[in-house]
Amino acid sequence: KDAQAFGGSRFNTSAIRILLTLTAITLGLGLALIVLPPLWLLVQGSWPAAPRPVLAPLYFAAIGLSFMFVEISLIQRLSLYLGHPLYGFTVALFGLLALSGLGSLVLERSRGSALAGRVKLLAWIPIAAAAADLAAVSVLPSTAGQATAIRILCALGLIAPAAFLMGFAFPLGMEA
Repeated sequence: KDAQAFGGSRFNTSAIRILLTLTAITLGLGLALIVLPPLWLLVQGSWPAAPRPVLAPLYFAAIGLSFMFVEISLIQRLSLYLGHPLYGFTVALFGLLALSGLGSLVLERSRGSALAGRVKLLAWIPIAAAAADLAAVSVLPSTAGQATAIRILCALGLIAPAAFLMGFAFPLGMEA
């Protein structure tokens, strides 16, 4: 029965069951922690006075999805460029986390300026990502023969502008 359900192979049946169980648990917890609290507030009649509170979870979900999509593409590209998937994963994850954290810190230090003006900085993220992608077409092949440390620095240099700007999104959402 199991062999027919999963394409005729019993090799990964237990792994697939574990993944399906973890997916169900994750979806259940997501429902419990994201969807149920606003519904509870509605039922209790104590909905917060903040404007458009329904959009906040969508905004933060968009941030998370954006980071994941950028991270996945970087891992794939850098795995080829650096010669090993572990290097690609490590450099992409380190670069995104460290540089977006630095961007969050810099934005936090500029809290005195108007929120609307700082929100406009988010428009630069796709521009910086596209510029990095265009630069990668020429930089990565031309440095492919260099030592691994040099290639890592080149990769981090390409990641830096977009990752730095991506760090602005979360604190701006929290402030808004």
